[in-house]
Amino acid sequence: MTVLDAQAMALFLGEGSPAIEIGQHIQRVASWGFVAFGVTMVLFGTVRANGQVIAPLLILIVSMYPVRLGVALGMREWLGVDALWLSFPASMCFTLLAAGALYLQGGWRRGPALRVEA
Repeated sequence: MTVLDAQAMALFLGEGSPAIEIGQHIQRVASWGFVAFGVTMVLFGTVRANGQVIAPLLILIVSMYPVRLGVALGMREWLGVDALWLSFPASMCFTLLAAGALYLQGGWRRGPALRVEA
């Protein structure tokens, strides 16, 4: 739970709105994945700065469609609407793992930005 989340939501939803509790639940389920996504953006930024743009793009496409939609649709019967909100951190964690693998693999280091001309 974050500090002042109910007050921030009340600015838009009105004081005492039943939607505030729903918004807090969604935030608890889905928002922690943004930490993983932030680390992913640092790794992808490093790789893309060295001229490798296709691999990060493909990882993001896989994260968005097969992973996110797969979790949302595949777990819908079991978790109900929470499957949708859980699909966001699930796809962000997949993206972090794939970005870490790409970064550690090191093929991007042979890109044009790191070549030293003598």
